[in-house]
Amino acid sequence: MMGMNTEDIFLRLENFKATHRDDYDSEEEMVQAFIEQYNTSLEEGESAFMSDDRIEAMEWYQDAAMTDDPDQALIKLKKALELDPTNLDIKLAIYLEEEEDDQTYISLLEADLEAYYRNHRRELAESGYFDIDNRPYFRCLAHVAGYYKKELRYDKAINYFKQLLKLDDRDPLGVRYGLMGAYVNSFDFRKARAHYKKYDRDHQDIQLMAMMIVAMWLEGDEAFAAKLIKKVVELSPASRLFFEEEFYDIDCVFDYTLEESYSLNSPEAFAVGLMEVSTLLQQSQLMYRFIKDTVEQADPQEKKSAKSGQTSQKALAEDDQAVSATKPDASDKKAKSKAKKSKDKPAPAEANSEVFQGIAPQYVHLLQEAGYQDIEDFKDLSQEDILAIDGVGPSTLEKLKANGVQFK
Repeated sequence: MMGMNTEDIFLRLENFKATHRDDYDSEEEMVQAFIEQYNTSLEEGESAFMSDDRIEAMEWYQDAAMTDDPDQALIKLKKALELDPTNLDIKLAIYLEEEEDDQTYISLLEADLEAYYRNHRRELAESGYFDIDNRPYFRCLAHVAGYYKKELRYDKAINYFKQLLKLDDRDPLGVRYGLMGAYVNSFDFRKARAHYKKYDRDHQDIQLMAMMIVAMWLEGDEAFAAKLIKKVVELSPASRLFFEEEFYDIDCVFDYTLEESYSLNSPEAFAVGLMEVSTLLQQSQLMYRFIKDTVEQADPQEKKSAKSGQTSQKALAEDDQAVSATKPDASDKKAKSKAKKSKDKPAPAEANSEVFQGIAPQYVHLLQEAGYQDIEDFKDLSQEDILAIDGVGPSTLEKLKANGVQFK
């Protein structure tokens, strides 16, 4: 029996409870019985919970994700959809396999989302993301919002992000960050300020602060921007590393966004916030210098001590761990190591060079991180090799072909 993810186990538990609710005296006893049977099923290599079509559909869906052959993966996905025909995660996976054009599959997915909302409006409003059956809807809606933000259709992205927050204001998917990025990049600073005030009134979330700093500088409120910069340095001293170079070092920032998980107020969290507004930071050396100078002024005594060797890298790491206890390696030492790694690697091709013409910076970096710097690097690759890079999709592939890349 293949490994199950958390949602699969939860779904099995719900199915078990619905079937055996009258067989036990308490909820605790019923859950304990489920755990014992589930562990037994793992030991024996078979499942005692396979009566539910949705669970079997999830098995096919997960199996497809582990399958290298696109044709075989599509067959498994279609089998999963037969068993769970309203599951939007499965539909999205099928669209990504079948449709070469992003706009086509997004339009299909939007139609599915509208249909699901019409049929499950009450469940979405009452249970939100907590209901396991609603989660594919939330994830796919966030996917569509992210697509429109990437394509600079901020009006559509903002509407979808706001819909997600309206359905579940606990924001389990963290879409408040995407919404903040959309406000800042569309220069709607009034709404950006209101959004920030709602979600980080006490200035405790440096991921949001990264975007707010840029918004306030662009709006002309340098005093508030400086206040936020100093707060970032206070909460995460290691994040100063992103402003050590003379020019904005997007490679260093991007390296920190590749972590699979990160804790609140870690350098990784700040980097994710910076990437949302990196295009703006790259365009204005004046803004970058303002941030860099404010960072250096934030704690001059500590900076002076560091230069004289009195403040060790270990001390900076401990400072960061105090506000990021769940991720103890989020330290200045790690930040320095990553910066050195970024500097030691070959200089990346310019994002506006011929082969990368028209491709957004974040996708250029994904390609460069995979080792593809110029058109010659692509000559022995297939289209499947490019699509296998995490985060690179059919749209980027088509732009590479339009820029002269010929795949084998």
